[in-house]
Amino acid sequence: MTYKISGATSEAIRIIIIKESDWSILDNDTYSAGQYEIDLGESNPGNVLAVGRKSDGESFMYGNVTPVVS
Repeated sequence: MTYKISGATSEAIRIIIIKESDWSILDNDTYSAGQYEIDLGESNPGNVLAVGRKSDGESFMYGNVTPVVS
């Protein structure tokens, strides 16, 4: 059983996944345009904050995100 976050983007983007319970960083990587899937491991991280930043500096975030189990 693995916990994951997935989605799609129209351009390359840096995505940082932060565990909301202790604010530790679970993932910090750049993803190409298209579909992406971020593996968060086998331990349930609880809710996370997903932060995205494009190369021009535009940023966005989604809080209280529940990773899916696959």
